[in-house]
Amino acid sequence: MPSRGEITFGIEIETPLVKTGNDDRNSIANRLLGELRNVKHLDIDINTNIHFSLGEEEKTPLEEAQRIIFAAIYFENAIKSIMPTHWKARRFFESNMKESQTTRAGQFDITMMQVWKKIREKKSIEDLHDLACHDKDAYRRARGLHNKNFKWNLKGINYKTIEFRQIPVSRSAEDTEDWVDFTAAFVRAALAADTEDLDRATESDTTAALNTLFNLGDFGLADRPAEEAHLQAFLRPHGLDDKFWERREKSKADLDKFMKDVPVV
Repeated sequence: MPSRGEITFGIEIETPLVKTGNDDRNSIANRLLGELRNVKHLDIDINTNIHFSLGEEEKTPLEEAQRIIFAAIYFENAIKSIMPTHWKARRFFESNMKESQTTRAGQFDITMMQVWKKIREKKSIEDLHDLACHDKDAYRRARGLHNKNFKWNLKGINYKTIEFRQIPVSRSAEDTEDWVDFTAAFVRAALAADTEDLDRATESDTTAALNTLFNLGDFGLADRPAEEAHLQAFLRPHGLDDKFWERREKSKADLDKFMKDVPVV
């Protein structure tokens, strides 16, 4: 709480667009955080939601979006496991496909093969968004409004971008860069996955098809993997080496220590 008549307020900063292959993004992030540290009474740095676009199309291509959201659902537990403790359950990023549009039963009571088939049934990015980011509020739905507070928001900016909203606060430029790298690697890995075998697979072939799809070798799971090791295997071919994961572990521990006595809402 503010004291001695001080007024405290939060700000949200929209960072410049940066290309993931552009080294200038490092200097951009460093300059931005350097300026913020000159602000009086800055207590916590930045949390960032990353928007990404797959090209010049007016909307995100449906097939690409299907691959990304399926990978996001499959690896949801693994991504959650690398987040700081205080950042794992917040109203600003709900689970994708958490509830059915019709029954409101948990979608994860069904198998991953059934999840994939439901995703593949959708014929437009709008319909896919309604499945994976389903707004349960009847008032909002009747007026064509959408709740953006999902881990992966498929509407993004007018369906041209997809927004990854689960990223915790970044306390350094290196943190910011790492989460950009993570998002880029995840998207590349999802798009590189050949889904033809999964389309042809029967329910009994699910494990083998998923292991091949996500580069998991012999230790993949038919359901969502719960371990970080699965996520690392998925992303390793796309540039996230052991040093990256060591930095993530250290950053996670530092944030947990920093937030230990801070009330979280």
